[in-house]
Amino acid sequence: MEKTFRGLNNIIVECNYSQEILDQKLADGATTDFLRNRIFKSHMNLATCKDLLRANNLTNVNNIVLIHLSDSNSNAKQFQAEITACTGKKVYVAEAGMVIPHFNKQPF
Repeated sequence: MEKTFRGLNNIIVECNYSQEILDQKLADGATTDFLRNRIFKSHMNLATCKDLLRANNLTNVNNIVLIHLSDSNSNAKQFQAEITACTGKKVYVAEAGMVIPHFNKQPF
């Protein structure tokens, strides 16, 4: 990963789609090449999100919040589980009105 960040304590990151889900929708005729390519070029997928998180020092990270999940090309429970397994951190999937406890620099 080319870009890394220092001093992370809470992370809000896009995790828009699964390449596998998007490819299956294309194979099933449920989406078009045009839409697939637009999504591919303009949104972060699950694999790239995991690569980004792995590339950074997460020692002081308290929470990771996944945002901008696609309604039709993502699976919130799967994404949350995979990012949790990848990072060992508390992972939330953003929802309207959500309040995250201890969303500050110190976890207490």
